[in-house]
Amino acid sequence: PSTPLPVQLWVLLGINAALGQSDLDDMTRHHVRGDRLEFPRVKSGVTRTVPLWPETDRLLVAWMAAMPATRDKLFTSIKGGPLLGEHNRHVVTKAFRELCIHAKIQPRGFYSLRRTFRTMTDMLPDRHAVDLVMGHEPDDQGRRYVQSVDHSRLRAVVDHVRSQVMPIGRSFAG
Repeated sequence: PSTPLPVQLWVLLGINAALGQSDLDDMTRHHVRGDRLEFPRVKSGVTRTVPLWPETDRLLVAWMAAMPATRDKLFTSIKGGPLLGEHNRHVVTKAFRELCIHAKIQPRGFYSLRRTFRTMTDMLPDRHAVDLVMGHEPDDQGRRYVQSVDHSRLRAVVDHVRSQVMPIGRSFAG
């Protein structure tokens, strides 16, 4: 069976944008800025800018088009509330675990996508761009003085991860 659209989108956002399930809970329409996301990380409050892969952008546009125009939150439970379900069981975590089991791979938490993103970007020389995508605090004094990072540097970070997780010419969501 095919994977439901919100789960596909969650997985793409998890690996493309290094998002955790709490980030998905807090995302709103105004965080989507064309082909990128701009929003503060829940844990640190650091604003991150994330260029979206074509696959992620396409599914996100389709998802938002199907949503009622009056709804600002991008993702809610079936009842319209937060994704944190009964017994503090997060809907995204549960869906991701079921997807892993269906794919016959070791079940992992949804947050493993964020860890995978960080691992794959560890070899890149542009730590500042990686930190900006992930919403990490700069860890040295010099980075505090950088006022902006060119979009092409951020694109290079996310495209590097895409090249690692998607075979050439194939699309996860298409």
